[in-house]
Parts: sequence; structure tokens; C-alpha cells
Amino acid sequence: MAGRQVGGVDVSAGRRGLVAGLVAGLVAVAGAGAISQVRSAQARRKRKASGVAQRTKLARGLKTASVGSKVGATVAVDRVQRSFAGDEKKAELDRRLEEKTANQVVSAMADMKGLLMKVGQMESYTDDDLPEAWRAALSTLQQDATGMDGSASAAVVEEELGRPPNEIFATWSDEPMAAASVGQVHRARTRDGRDVAVKVQYPGASDALRADVGSIQALVDTATKMSARQDTPTSELFDTLDPSALFGEFRDRLLEELDYRTELANQQRLRAAFAGHPFISIPEPIASLSAGRVLTSSLAEGTRFDEVVATWSQTERSLAGEAIFRFALRSIFELRFFNGDPHPGNYIFHGGGRVSFLDFGLCSTLPPELADGLRRTLRRLVIDGDETGGRRVAEEAGLIPRVPDAPDSVVASLLRRGWDHLALDAVGPVSPIGRAPELQEAVEAGLDIRHLVPLMAPPPELAVLKRATEGLRGLLTRLGAEANWQRAALEVWGEAKGKPQGELGQQEAAWRSSSAPASASASASESASESASGRRRWRRRG
Repeated sequence: MAGRQVGGVDVSAGRRGLVAGLVAGLVAVAGAGAISQVRSAQARRKRKASGVAQRTKLARGLKTASVGSKVGATVAVDRVQRSFAGDEKKAELDRRLEEKTANQVVSAMADMKGLLMKVGQMESYTDDDLPEAWRAALSTLQQDATGMDGSASAAVVEEELGRPPNEIFATWSDEPMAAASVGQVHRARTRDGRDVAVKVQYPGASDALRADVGSIQALVDTATKMSARQDTPTSELFDTLDPSALFGEFRDRLLEELDYRTELANQQRLRAAFAGHPFISIPEPIASLSAGRVLTSSLAEGTRFDEVVATWSQTERSLAGEAIFRFALRSIFELRFFNGDPHPGNYIFHGGGRVSFLDFGLCSTLPPELADGLRRTLRRLVIDGDETGGRRVAEEAGLIPRVPDAPDSVVASLLRRGWDHLALDAVGPVSPIGRAPELQEAVEAGLDIRHLVPLMAPPPELAVLKRATEGLRGLLTRLGAEANWQRAALEVWGEAKGKPQGELGQQEAAWRSSSAPASASASASESASESASGRRRWRRRG
């Protein structure tokens, strides 16, 4: 049956990932160009550059259009070949097309860095509907993107610290350990004998990210202004959603990543909060060897995420997942200061549930009333199973607007998304986020989707948190981790009764009894002052 459209939205279609939308846009940009072969993602990673080549809106737009032409040509050739192929051959052509277009787009992401690459990183672990070929290609962006050559990296170190790396450090490796969207990491040893990881920002990374953010901001502003002049379904959506405020929160947090001094402070704050923890470790940042575009930290060595997924036992994967879960929930609900970029490249695993956490460039502070409101909503709605009461708590806390026409079952379904694993007081896995059938049923019953859209978009203060929690769920799903997630959450919230859950719960309880995080009260006061700067109000603009 064809999908029903309300206000121009196909409400019966499944969730489309950002990458799927990106590919559609690239193909739309493409014309009938010549067929062009591109090197595979693996080959592209071997090529070193002097930094980010495309640094302006125009250059980055032309690069995107160029990739669109290549993808379009690839699709055109496939259609010709399919017209002469049998069913078996068509299936093989489809598989090859998927792999080729994935490598074309991901190679461009790796070269361009910036926001486009960040989108690819996030999609690799949060989109449940992502084809395997795309997931495999996008996973290379987590730590193996195209890097810059050793001389370019050394030049940045010299500009920031005043001397070349071979004079600052006892040893320095020109080859990066990992490369990502804003910078790459080199191994070194300090003059006093400490092994360290040195993150160096790509030349031009700041210009590239600002250009990407500026382009999206311009689109958001234009769409908002145009919709305000029209009496259309779209204008009503913009009235309730205020996309400028939503994007503004992401923009501010993303741009903070460009100053490694901010990341150093974030890392110091979280390291102090988890000092002495039995299974959560955060490398020590070294301020004397850091600057705006260079960040030096103690070296964490161990097993990477993909190897854990592929080779570790169920028990070890479950312990690793539970450690990540406890770290995330304690950061969100106790410290109210959390990492908003939980992609798989940001973890080093040591076995027995011990995990080192990396990369704190994108962190966010959660206002106390929202953190408490979210905790009470999850307790009432997911754990206690009270849909009406949970909805009322969420509305009173400002997590969602009041939509009188929306049934409790629809609101509850949207609020539970990504948190269903808290409902079971038993050991179990984390299931993919899936779809919301209640939403489709409500629309088919006559409820206007324009009244439901605000329920699906968080207040600006929760925009980064939504990314963090969706990323967390994606990681736990890929790990196949199993635990009593409800008991773990209740222990973090201080509401659990009886003996702590499992090995990690007992270790954490002992740690808390001996030295509770000193920064928790400080975080509360900081969050309180920041929340006074302005909460999102659920009302129509104007």
C-alpha cells in the first residue's frame, strides 16, 4: 500500500538515514556526466595531504557536486547494465552499485573532513536501516580517515608549541595512530619518559567546519524566513519547531571542538569526576604540551571496538557495554555534563569491563531541571509502565509540549524510543530503536502530524543529549551487550534496593562509598546558572 502523506510527509515510510538523504541529494545534483572511476576508500586513506583542501563554501560545494556527478554516472551505467541482465545478474549489479557508491561518497567525506564526515561517523553506528555496504564504508571514518603527511602535522605542532615535535618530545612518530574529522593522533614520548597521544588539528579544519556550519545555518535561516511569510503546513511546522534554536545548539557545540583548550578542560573535568574509578579510565591531559590546535594526553592502549565486536566473548562484550552505559548515565544524571560524540573510535577496551574513554571535544551541560525531569519520566513511564503519569511528568518538566489531541500511547511510544531496555528487570540485550507504529496509527485515525512533530524534536538543550543517547544505544546494540539495564540505571540514580547488580555494580558501589565524585555538586551549580540563560518554551513564535 502506498504511504500516506500528511503535510507533505510520508508517515508510513521507514526511517531514512542521513546518508540515504545525502546520496539522494548527490544523485539529484549529478547530470549526464562522463563515467569516472574513483579509488576505493582503502586506497584513498593511504594518500597523505597537507590538511583540508576544500576550505570555503564554494570549494566544498563544488566538491560535493563533483561527487554527485560521479555517483550519478555510476547509477546511470548500472541502469543500462540492468536492462540487459537476468535476475541473478541484477542482484549482483545491485550489490556492486551499493558498494561502489558507498565508497565514492565515503571517500569524499574522508577528504573533505568537517561536518560531512561527522555525519558519516554518526550514521555508521546509529542508523538501524543502514545497508551493510554503507556501514562498512562509513566505519572507516571512525579512526582511519585520510590523514595529513608528517611535515604538515609537525608544522602545526611548531606553530602552536613554539618548537618542532622532534625537539619537544623524546620520540615522535610521523605516521598517525588515527585520523578523524578535525584532527589526527600521533604517538610520542615525553622527555620524562611518558608515552603520550598527541592530537593535531588539520590545517584548514577550522575554515572547513565553519563553512559547513555556515552553509547549513543559511539554509535554516532562509527556510525559516520563507515559511514565516506563508500560510502552509510547512510554516506551521517551523512555528512549533523553531529550527534555528535547534541548530544553534549543535552549531555552538561543534565549533567548540576547534579549540583544543576547551577539550582539555572538558577532559580534566571528567577525569577528576571519575578519579579512582575501578573500570572507567580517562587519559590525563598534559596542559604544558597542549594549545589551541594540539592536545597531548597520556597514551591509552588496548583493543578497538571492531575487534571487540568480532572476537570477544559474550561475557566480555556485555561487561564492556555495561561500563559504557554506566559512564554515560552517571555523566548525564549525576554530573549533568556529558560527552555528545560517543562514536566507536572513542573507546579503548581492556577486558573485564575496563574501558578508557577518549575525545571530549563535543561535551554539553544539562540543566538540572531537564536532567531530573528526564530521570523521573523514564522511571515513571518506562520502569513503572505508567504512560499517563510519565507523559504528565515530561510535560511539566518541559521535555515535550502539551498536545491534547495526541493519545497517551503515541506520546509514550515517542518518549520511550531508545530507552526500552530499561523496562525489563532482568538481564537482556538492547534492541534496535525501530519504528513507532503508534504514530502511524494516530495519523491514520485522523490526528494531524503537524501536531506530533514537536513531540519528536527535543528542546535545544536536549539536542546534543539526543545524539549522545542514540549513539549509546547504537553502540550497545552492535556490541550485543546484555545486562540488567534497569538495575544499572536505578543504581546510578541512587534508587536501587538490595545488593548492587553484578560485578561492575559491586565495584562501582565500593568506589562511591569510598570517594564519591567531588565535582557532582559543582556541576549542579554550574548547570543551574547556565539553565537560567534561557529554556525553550513550547509556544508558537510571534
